[in-house]
Amino acid sequence: MSSSNPSRHFAFALLIPLVLAAANYASLHQQVLGFLGYHSTISSLPTVNIPQATLVGTIIDNAFPTPVEVFLGFPYAAAPTGALRFAKPVAIQPGNETFKADTFGPRCPGKQLLPPGGGEDIWSEDCLTANIFRPASLPKDKKVPVMVYIHGGAFNRGTAKMHNTASMVGFATEGFVAVSFNYRIGALGFLNSKVTEKEGVLNLGLHDQVLMLEWVRDNIGSFGGDEGDVTLVGLSAGAHSVSSIHFHSHQHWQS
Repeated sequence: MSSSNPSRHFAFALLIPLVLAAANYASLHQQVLGFLGYHSTISSLPTVNIPQATLVGTIIDNAFPTPVEVFLGFPYAAAPTGALRFAKPVAIQPGNETFKADTFGPRCPGKQLLPPGGGEDIWSEDCLTANIFRPASLPKDKKVPVMVYIHGGAFNRGTAKMHNTASMVGFATEGFVAVSFNYRIGALGFLNSKVTEKEGVLNLGLHDQVLMLEWVRDNIGSFGGDEGDVTLVGLSAGAHSVSSIHFHSHQHWQS
């Protein structure tokens, strides 16, 4: 009989926990998305390069006719905290970091009445995040229409992840790219008073929405969306927001 090789056995012993750890991560990842009503395939993760970062998303099939590639919870504005707490939103600067975009960001602080779903209800003032949904079978030779969804909640509650945007994309008979996002609500987004009017910071939540639309204009092409074919969709306060955006020019919101 040949003699045993201790080095080989040691290497094999190290390999086993690494394999188990990877399997546990994949299982946990799918369990979290499953709790949200999604089922993910993580064998080939979608990646998109934009000026601010490289986004690594995930894939949701959930028995949809078309699997959906999603990029979740990435920031579209600097954290509105500290000196930016009661200030107009500031765009993210260009960078070369890689962002793991597979989880919804926290909701903005507000009087949440309905559970947002998806496990623990996490909120934070650093909440200006966006989500992109696109069909995995997106044509490579042409851009497709874009839908931007603005969540409702009387400007005091709500969050983007309460809307099952992935199902709209997965069941659509024609491909399109969908966008959802959080904007400041309640006192942090709509503290309208003589003081905030004097300071020029009325309706900060609407300024967040306009910055998001500027982000879409500048970046959605990297996801296969047509920046010249964007439809705004809103529920309740989101619908009011759509009207406000139409009624006021870009120059008005920047003034």
